[in-house]
Amino acid sequence: MKKIALLSAALAVAASPAFAAPAYPTTGHANYTLGGAVLPYCSVGSATNSGTNVTFSSLFGANLITINSLENVPTGAAQAWNAHIVLGNSLCNTAFNVKAGSLGGGLAAVLAGPTGPDFVNKEDYKVAIAFGSNSSSNNASTLGAAGTNVISHGNPAVGNFTIDLASINPGKPLVAGAYADNLNVTMSIAL
Repeated sequence: MKKIALLSAALAVAASPAFAAPAYPTTGHANYTLGGAVLPYCSVGSATNSGTNVTFSSLFGANLITINSLENVPTGAAQAWNAHIVLGNSLCNTAFNVKAGSLGGGLAAVLAGPTGPDFVNKEDYKVAIAFGSNSSSNNASTLGAAGTNVISHGNPAVGNFTIDLASINPGKPLVAGAYADNLNVTMSIAL
């Protein structure tokens, strides 16, 4: 009997948790934290151009719009012109501003000679800009050389960025000579 009691005690000790076979998990678990960043940016797409009484060209990377005829030669009346520029697939992934500036405040005579009381040496023009659900319309003479914010928008936008230019009749004939202006339109993230 003593042998049975010792055997029972040995079995009881072997069956206790301290001597049990190790328990292995039946499932696995992994936890990953993912992260990344998208920097704010604005970009404009390729341009398609159309217009009346204008020719589009490029010279050394500069975009040129040549007005074919500013004035009707026999009558001296201003010739209407317009330009429609679409920069497709444009995008700002954050709040943005659009700034426009006119270096000459309109088409100004390059070598301004005397005008007298019956002639002018500058022709103003309309600048209309649209992007996303935002639009603005100003005269070149009001933009200033340094530029003016014409659109400030707090939301991202994507789509066609359009610039429309149209002549404004100066009311008097233009003096002879070459006329020029530099229109600068910039789309940038709002800081």
